[in-house]
Amino acid sequence: MTDAIQNYSRQVLDHLTTAVLALDAGLCVQFMNPAAEEMFGLSARQAGGHPLSRLFLNSAELETIAGRVLEKQTAVAGRDLELVPREMPTLPLAVDCSASNFSIEEEADGVLLEFQDTTRLRRINKEAELMQQHGVSRKIIRQLAHEIKNPLGGLKGAAQLLQGELLDSDLAEYTTVMVREVDRLADLIDRMLGPTRALDRRSCNLHEVLDHVLQLVAVDAPTGVSLVADFDLSLPPLEMDRDLMTQVFLNLARNGVQALGEEGELVLRTRVLSNFTLGHLRYRMVASIEFQDNGPGVDPSVAETLFYPLVTSRSNGTGLGLSISQELANRHNGLIEFSSRPGHTVFQVLLPMSTAMDSSDE
Repeated sequence: MTDAIQNYSRQVLDHLTTAVLALDAGLCVQFMNPAAEEMFGLSARQAGGHPLSRLFLNSAELETIAGRVLEKQTAVAGRDLELVPREMPTLPLAVDCSASNFSIEEEADGVLLEFQDTTRLRRINKEAELMQQHGVSRKIIRQLAHEIKNPLGGLKGAAQLLQGELLDSDLAEYTTVMVREVDRLADLIDRMLGPTRALDRRSCNLHEVLDHVLQLVAVDAPTGVSLVADFDLSLPPLEMDRDLMTQVFLNLARNGVQALGEEGELVLRTRVLSNFTLGHLRYRMVASIEFQDNGPGVDPSVAETLFYPLVTSRSNGTGLGLSISQELANRHNGLIEFSSRPGHTVFQVLLPMSTAMDSSDE
């Protein structure tokens, strides 16, 4: 291969938007193009000569794919893989990977890995599904609340009438219990429905709200729990209902502290995301508010239904906090999503800072 052809091939690889890695027979990185550097948060100089485990916290599946290519001398595809870049552990990637063997002149066979980032598409689909599921669950709750509250009102009235007719004070205690339990159930239903008043949107300094939340949480937090503010101070004022969103932030912060137990760290982080898609709508700017803790993580058994009413992994939890928080975020055209593994859980509130873009604006 002439130098001219080599230079031409190198320029082609450098201008590809697809991430490309070239591995030697020992599965060590020999080349990565700029798209791969950007995707994985690591320069070619840092990665050169190192195994895949230098790039990823979970490299086993890629190593298996590359090993099959070398063994069978045939192309292998990996679909919907999740990779956790070592330099960006909080930003796992969803990728499609195509692996093929190659050789240069007399060198031993190597493996060429091509990556197509499907993270954005997966996230958009997941968010749209989450919004749809939440909308369906809220509709069911409203219907059930209507069907339940009517007979509860009748039951309470009958108990109060009976209470007035009973001369035996011991028997009257039973009607008192009945009235109290009816009130408790009615209150539970109201809490399941969440705040129903119209939003009072006003321009708010988000960091003032979050500072207030941190102060409230610090009062009850164990001495071994540290609270950290990592704020992007360039974030402009946000149009939101201050009281309702304070309720959302406070609930997420308290959940994080409770998950930590007696010691750990809760980080509140704010960032501005540009040209971001929520559901199937795209916004020029979106505020990201993250609640990150290093606790044991969300119980996998409730992960898929975590935002449903009455779903909780805590013995003393009501399972209403996250459901109501998601409802309030949705009313602001936003969304709450989470990712979790032992030692690293992030709940992220996403709130649009602009109106949705038309297709002509993109």
